[in-house]
Amino acid sequence: MLIIIPSDLKPEVPQILRTPEGVACFDNLAIAHRKGTHMISGASGVLRQIGSSLQGDASGIYRMIAQRHHEQSALIASTTDYIVLRGETDQMVSRSDIAGRHVYNVSFRYFASFDSVGASRLIAEDSSDKEIYMHVTHGYTYQHRENLRGVRCNLQAFGGGGSSTVDQFEDHARLGPTIALLDSDMRIPSGELGNTARAARSKARLLSHDAICDVEILPAHELENMIPARILEECLTPHDDVQFRKRWLGVIGSAASNGSIDFRYLDLKVGISGVQYHNTRQRDESEYVRAAAMQLCPQAIEACTCHPRDTCSCVYLGGLGGVAVARAATKLATQTPQKIAECFFPASTSTSDLKALWSSLAKRLVSWGFAAIPART
Repeated sequence: MLIIIPSDLKPEVPQILRTPEGVACFDNLAIAHRKGTHMISGASGVLRQIGSSLQGDASGIYRMIAQRHHEQSALIASTTDYIVLRGETDQMVSRSDIAGRHVYNVSFRYFASFDSVGASRLIAEDSSDKEIYMHVTHGYTYQHRENLRGVRCNLQAFGGGGSSTVDQFEDHARLGPTIALLDSDMRIPSGELGNTARAARSKARLLSHDAICDVEILPAHELENMIPARILEECLTPHDDVQFRKRWLGVIGSAASNGSIDFRYLDLKVGISGVQYHNTRQRDESEYVRAAAMQLCPQAIEACTCHPRDTCSCVYLGGLGGVAVARAATKLATQTPQKIAECFFPASTSTSDLKALWSSLAKRLVSWGFAAIPART
């Protein structure tokens, strides 16, 4: 992450450096910048003051960072989240929102632990999800390479699974900066979050005073709803069933995955069945499913002759099953950052809302992985 050492810390630096934790903090931050796990910036005066008070390589690193102090505003503009170092010792972390960005005010004591300056952690629902998110960050940094000169995205990505996702999030958050990117599992745009997302958010609140952590929820039912149609098409194989190919390309691929908000909360794994269409008890969900069904599979609904209707067990639109994300992850692993950028952030402004959604998500992930290019040794 971008770690700012502000000018108002200058009067406190001598006192901070009289403590073992203070010396460890500034030494660790110097190592983080040199090795490229985070990026340090700040006011020239305080950076030079710190450099003149340290010994060895750390001194030179702070002098080098001070020479680029004028880049601080541009660096902040490229992020959604960043850290400001503070001299307080009574609370490790507090968060505020400034100019639309999440600012973590962090005590120097936090960085006295060497684990805290390791690369930021990304927790996803499973291994395929985290691979896709990492590929998207590569595409984003390629697309914005002019504004991210001297910056790389350095994230350690981990795939959870079910309830263990929240446990993994907590374990990593206690070590260093950690963000979780999770499916919403919402069934309608205004619906309730799923159990995993709710539990993760609750955990983040409990940890908020001691850890640099947050939870980002996908603006969709799950990751399947966010995969661009172009990638879905390229994932089909000659061995796929004809009906499966027809659903993927002709119906789901072109309608539910082209960025239409109307379909972002449809469960694409299971598709649409008579049970969902006729028997949904909650009115909002019923209306949402019916609107999607009438656009995606009207002929199948019209052909149904089940009576009474509320006992219908027809499958109007078969789902994609659990293969879409794994296939997309495999496909993206073979693509260059340029090709990934073309898929997720196409030049055309009329293609879909997915571009804006992915741009927002990717910028936040890159902000958490914000790091300097490692110094040559």
